[in-house]
Formats: sequence, C-alpha cells, structure tokens
Amino acid sequence: MEALQVTDQHRWLHKFLGDWQYEATCPGGPDGGEMSFKGTEHVRMIGDAWIHGVGKTEVGGEEHEMLITVGYDTRKNKYVGSWTGSMMTHLFVYEGWVEEDGRTLVLESTGPSMMDPTKDCTYRDITEFKTDDHRAFRSEMLGDDGKWTQIMSFDMYRVGTKNS
Repeated sequence: MEALQVTDQHRWLHKFLGDWQYEATCPGGPDGGEMSFKGTEHVRMIGDAWIHGVGKTEVGGEEHEMLITVGYDTRKNKYVGSWTGSMMTHLFVYEGWVEEDGRTLVLESTGPSMMDPTKDCTYRDITEFKTDDHRAFRSEMLGDDGKWTQIMSFDMYRVGTKNS
C-alpha cells in the first residue's frame, strides 16, 4: 500500500470540522404535511484524510443517531464515504464530487426507495457552504421519470470550534 499523500481534496473536507446545530424539514409528517425537527452533529478528523460525523436528533419522540464518514479516494478521483442511521438497516455508500463553485459537495448513493422499499433508487446528498459557519444540506431522490425530488433539507450552523 502507498503512503498517504494528503491532497487539496482531503483538506477541503476540513470545512466540516466542529460542532453544528441544525433545523430540518421533510415531507411525510404524521398528518401528511411537512415535518420539522432539530439536531446536532459533531465532525472530527480520522487521521489527515477522512472526516467522521455523529449526528443526533429526536423525531416523533424517538431519539436517533446518524454516522457519516467522507474522504477522497485518489485512485478513483472521487469523494467516497458512507452514511447510516439508527432508524434503518441500510448502509448508504457514497461517491461524489465538489462542484466548480468550490462550496458544494455532491454525494450519490443507491438505497431502498421511499416510495417502494422493495426497489432501489438513486439518492443525492448535497451540502453547500453558504459561509464558513453555515451549510445548507438537501437530499434528493431520482424518480422513475428521471427527475430529482427533494426529500429533506437542513440548515446547519457551526456552534463549536472548527479545530475538532
């Protein structure tokens, strides 16, 4: 195995470091309308090439924990990672890129469709840094019609040091 060579792509991930609070919305609340919830996320480095985030939230009286890991694979020339949450049994495996604006990370994955859990569909998780301390997140699902539908959005604000 080659020795780790930290690249600008790895350093780009440092934007995520620290403690964050968020407010999120998604369709499909108990009454069929939009559902809102709040949570926290702590993001730290694993070595010099990976970030690892632990998120916590409460939805419908149940506490949930989510884990995300993201790095940059120099062989694939892509960002890679994984995400899972205590509310499901599926591990989402990511591949993605940073948009030309230099502020937006797009991670794609395949997983159970929200419309029909017996089928898989493509998801896209998009994080845009509005400022160093504010990031907007949205999750989209690719429909059978070839159109992306937003299924969740967060506004995340840094509340702790960036040197976590």
